[in-house]
Amino acid sequence: MTMTLKALTAVDACDILDFWVSAPWPMQIEQTHQYASQLGWTVEEEDGEKFLVNESSVLTEGFVDANFTDSGDTAAITFYTTDVAKGDITDESTAFLNDQFTLLHREAISRWGAETKQTSSELDGRSIEWELPGDKGRIGISQLKRVVTADFSTPMYAKVLSELGE
Repeated sequence: MTMTLKALTAVDACDILDFWVSAPWPMQIEQTHQYASQLGWTVEEEDGEKFLVNESSVLTEGFVDANFTDSGDTAAITFYTTDVAKGDITDESTAFLNDQFTLLHREAISRWGAETKQTSSELDGRSIEWELPGDKGRIGISQLKRVVTADFSTPMYAKVLSELGE
């Protein structure tokens, strides 16, 4: 039995990234959670910790990872753009993820121009980044072995990463 993997459209994924690019930075944790509600994302709590979930998407798991600085400012937001391929990695799941990554890459180029950095490794998969002009932050898309993700680094965090040579 094959599992049908689902994905956000490349347009929808890039619209979410544009949403975060245009956000009123800096924002604290609670502000980010409230702002995300405009996307239909919800806040769930587990063991006293609050986290975002993209329940409005077509995906089976609406995983969102929001990273915060020690002072509570939002640093980066990462979200799944595809379902996670469960079980054995197959030619079919790999082809699906390759296709989704390619579509997302093309849409991103149409919006933000040529990428500023590409990396690829057997262990970490492949990723592409855009350093946005005007200190607007950094966008990245990654294809891992089981999922394609998109992330946005806030202007402040992108500056820190640049200063660290990352």
